[in-house]
Amino acid sequence: MEYIFMAGFSLLSVFLCLFCFRFGYNAGQAAMQGKAIEPLIANPIEYIERRAEVKKVKKENDVIAQGISNLFAYDGNPQKGSD
Repeated sequence: MEYIFMAGFSLLSVFLCLFCFRFGYNAGQAAMQGKAIEPLIANPIEYIERRAEVKKVKKENDVIAQGISNLFAYDGNPQKGSD
């Protein structure tokens, strides 16, 4: 049983080391080229603000799309409720 646990732990640690190496290598290459380094975990406040902006833009686009679809769906007949 201990061998299975140690084998799993060793495999997990190898993958973790490879992931950390890849992240560090990409960050170093980006720094060398003068690009901004993106953090692995986003700042919660920035994420919430960005998400609110995306929702606002999506709502505006939905209103515009609904208006355009209403224009194309109009067949010339009088609408209900109009005199």
